[in-house]
Amino acid sequence: MPSNQIDFAAAITAALLGLLGRLMSMAQERRNPFSASLAWELPAAIGLGFVGRAIGEYVGLQGFALMSASIVVAYMGPRMISWGMARMLKAPELEK
Repeated sequence: MPSNQIDFAAAITAALLGLLGRLMSMAQERRNPFSASLAWELPAAIGLGFVGRAIGEYVGLQGFALMSASIVVAYMGPRMISWGMARMLKAPELEK
């Protein structure tokens, strides 16, 4: 498949796994998934699923490990990713 062609099955899988990761995070925090925050959680979950898939492909993961990357990234959430990037880039003003 050409690199600029979208694999719709992979995109849908990444989005669903992102949703699963965010639901797991909300359950661990004992938050109600059907609250006003759902409007913010859905787009974040789908986006984080795509980010997890991209990271997994970049690292060279395949199969179940590639799918798990989407769940892990979505579970960690945007704050943890921002903190990790600040640590990697050694930007102390972003670590707050």
